[in-house]
Amino acid sequence: RAAMEEEDPRGMVDGGSGKRLAMKLGYSYTVYVLILPWVDAKVETPTKIVLSATDKHLLGLFSARVMAYRKPEPYKGEGIFIGTETVRVKSVKKK
Repeated sequence: RAAMEEEDPRGMVDGGSGKRLAMKLGYSYTVYVLILPWVDAKVETPTKIVLSATDKHLLGLFSARVMAYRKPEPYKGEGIFIGTETVRVKSVKKK
């Protein structure tokens, strides 16, 4: 689940845009990601985040940083995916 917070307590410190992304990824705490000024982020649904930027390279670096919090997992097929990316689900080992 993701939500956009318009007022980051840190404000414009560290080159931020004053916005942050709050994500509940299954940990015991909420993960907050500072939205950089050159990235436009929209949360369309609680499970879908739309990122856009003028520089494709910087957008890729930012999306990789977001994806690193919960990488796609091959046994359950859970995690953060980019675009229409899918992961082939592995079968469990049987004795």
